[in-house]
Amino acid sequence: DTPLKDVVFFVNGTQLAPTGDDGIVKYIENKEITPSTLQDEVLEISEIWVNTDKYVKLKYPVKLTLEKGKNTSNTKYVITNMKLEGVGISSNRYREGKTSVELPGVLLTDGNTVTVKATLDEANQLVTVEIPNTKITGSYSLKLKKIDAVSNKTLSDVSFKLNTVIDGVTAEKTTDVTGTDGIVNVGSVDINGDNLNISDKYEINEINIDSSYIKLQNSINLEVTKKIVGNAYAVKGIKLYQGDNLTVEDTSVTLTGIKLDDGSTVDITATVDSNNVITVTIPNKVITGKYD
Repeated sequence: DTPLKDVVFFVNGTQLAPTGDDGIVKYIENKEITPSTLQDEVLEISEIWVNTDKYVKLKYPVKLTLEKGKNTSNTKYVITNMKLEGVGISSNRYREGKTSVELPGVLLTDGNTVTVKATLDEANQLVTVEIPNTKITGSYSLKLKKIDAVSNKTLSDVSFKLNTVIDGVTAEKTTDVTGTDGIVNVGSVDINGDNLNISDKYEINEINIDSSYIKLQNSINLEVTKKIVGNAYAVKGIKLYQGDNLTVEDTSVTLTGIKLDDGSTVDITATVDSNNVITVTIPNKVITGKYD
């Protein structure tokens, strides 16, 4: 329930000032009710700007109707009833109440729904409409895969040491060993509005490998950039590099000519799938020899 600052609304076609630190903006203040203004007052509320790097806004306007009449002692005019209307996933929504109304199922631009509320402070005749915005979410995960450079057979029991810079924070991690599918899950990273424009970096070192295979001579590096797709966070692109040898940024890249300890070379690939799973595939060659 964190108040959102700088959200902008239209009410009956009038653009309001942005919301303040408390998430509030006033539309009407001390409006007098008289016999000539007792007719229902209808307010159409549109959310026209919210920080869309972080939040999802209403897809359609909501409508608040204020009914007026005399108080129970017949001594003054007051708000006597409130109605809320909005658009849901498959139908229009409607609720009413005297001092509190909750309208569930109001559609956001990402297809999800929220509950819009209106409350009446009877003592002060203050009506407050509360419109929630959900946070944009998203994440990606990283897998490392080991294969035989010639046969493409998967290699198990290989582990890695990673030096990472994620969200600007430096860390070190040793992975579990690869399984029979040659893959080890490094983990997942949440994407949010604060880290959206910060690249994540991984330095990948082989530290344990079948003694019948030749290791990489030096570590390789992976860089991940992020973006918003619709109303969700996703991987924008990846690139691999080792020193001055680097790929372009894309969703499928190949880093060529990477030296093994014997001086021979392999090509390393990285891909991003539709579920934001990044897989880096690292080949190794079998140790061979001959004699006369």
